[in-house]
Amino acid sequence: MAKKNDKLQNVVQMLSSIGVKVKKTKSRFDIMRTLPNPKPATENINRIK
Repeated sequence: MAKKNDKLQNVVQMLSSIGVKVKKTKSRFDIMRTLPNPKPATENINRIK
């Protein structure tokens, strides 16, 4: 059980680091709605060139 809780804590920390606020009662849909919008890959490629 400790490993499962460790994995959950790691996921919560990772989501928090990208700006997602996670509450214990949040549904998956609410978490998905609060994720930052990714930039299309072409924007990232053009920026690298």
